[in-house]
Amino acid sequence: MSKKILLVEDNPQLLRLIGDYLTIREYAVRSVGTAAEALAVLAGDAFDLVIADGVLPGDMSGLALIQEVRRRDPGQALIAMSGHPDLIPTLAATGVAVLQKPFNMKALDLAVRKALAGQ
Repeated sequence: MSKKILLVEDNPQLLRLIGDYLTIREYAVRSVGTAAEALAVLAGDAFDLVIADGVLPGDMSGLALIQEVRRRDPGQALIAMSGHPDLIPTLAATGVAVLQKPFNMKALDLAVRKALAGQ
């Protein structure tokens, strides 16, 4: 059975690119564009991994989403992404793997495999 990944990214092109890549890598991907959507999805389904942008539109930032997911399920595998270099240390301080945008698909693949392996 495929590992399930929740992808949270507000840029539609990047959401599609990453989602398509992960699907090709044979993961079952659910894609959403906001933290509120992510929390709603997580309330009704379990995922092996959550990949979230650190900056999201709406009432909840990506950082706040990551913190909330961690609060609700400390064992949830998480990866944060950000194109804001000043946000990288803050995201890293949450204890999750961080991908700095732009990143290549090899880096994404490695981060996903490590996160799913519990590293």
